[in-house]
Amino acid sequence: MRACGVNTLTTYVPWNLHEQKRVVLKAYISLAAELGLWFILRAGPYICAEWDLGGMASWLLCDPDMKLRTTYPDFTEAVDSFDQLIPRVAPYQFSKGGPIIAVQVENEYGSYAKDVEYMPYIKEILLSSGIEELLLTSDNQDRLKHGGVNGASEVQDGDGVLVWVV
Repeated sequence: MRACGVNTLTTYVPWNLHEQKRVVLKAYISLAAELGLWFILRAGPYICAEWDLGGMASWLLCDPDMKLRTTYPDFTEAVDSFDQLIPRVAPYQFSKGGPIIAVQVENEYGSYAKDVEYMPYIKEILLSSGIEELLLTSDNQDRLKHGGVNGASEVQDGDGVLVWVV
C-alpha cells in the first residue's frame, strides 16, 4: 500500500471474530503505524452484508425476539459488552500518538434505519469508551442522510472506497 502511495487504510473489525484473538488487531494497528499508514477503524457492531450476520455475533439470535441494530434492551446489553473492543484500541488514536485518525459509528445504517435512537446510542458508546478522533458514518449515496448521526462526518461508501461527501 505504502509503495503505491496510499497513506490511509480502513479496516472492519468483525464482532464475531475480534474477541477470539485479542492481540491480532493491536499487532495490525501497530504494523500500520510502523509503515507510516493512517488507520480508519470500522468497528461495527454491524460491518457489512458480506459477513455472516453482518459480522455480529451469532449468539444474538438465541433470543427469539432479538431486534438487531436497534435499542432493543437485549441488543444494547450485548453491544455494551462489545464495546470492550474500544478501550483496547483507544490508545492507538492519533491524539495519543497512534495511527487511528477516524472511527466509524456504524456501517450502512441508512439502508436499515429502523430505530432513530440507535445511531446516537452507538456514537455515545464510542465517546464514553474514549474515542476522541473524527467520527464518521458510511452509506451509499441514496441512504447517506438516513444513516447519519449528529457530530459524525457522512461518508459515501462504494465498493470498499470511502469518499467524503461535502
